[in-house]
Amino acid sequence: CGDIPGTVRSWYHNQASMPGTLVVCLPHISVLSAGHKYMEPLQELPFVVSKPVLEEGDAFPWTISLSQFSVYTLLGRQRSLSLLEPMGCTSTLAVTSKLQGSAEGRHSFVVCLHVDLTAARAKCSNPQVQLLYELFLSWISTWTRLQRHGILRQTSSLP
Repeated sequence: CGDIPGTVRSWYHNQASMPGTLVVCLPHISVLSAGHKYMEPLQELPFVVSKPVLEEGDAFPWTISLSQFSVYTLLGRQRSLSLLEPMGCTSTLAVTSKLQGSAEGRHSFVVCLHVDLTAARAKCSNPQVQLLYELFLSWISTWTRLQRHGILRQTSSLP
């Protein structure tokens, strides 16, 4: 996949006159199952399904990673200022089950969640504060106009 932030910056800086712009780079997301068991894509029928979690005892550790989330502003020619430097997190979820020794044959589940975060580094300069303020006013104005025209209806918490 390409360098989207670099492409946006390049396009922006090649324009003669551009307004201040807030750029939000959505994170790259990957989901992996560490307990995945390889299964042939084409199998003879009937095929055998592996034991469910209740019989196996151990379930999936799933790992979800988010990376390269960032926010920056483009101000004038050749001015790219970071608001939130690229960051991410990795989270691992594991579930195990155990058959309790009671007459009812109940199962107990243990859930473990582990999260690693990279450092979040935020910066803000005076021109960025001004741009954010102008964007906020613009969003509020747009929201008000949409509500006035009945496009967005406020919901009441009372019946």
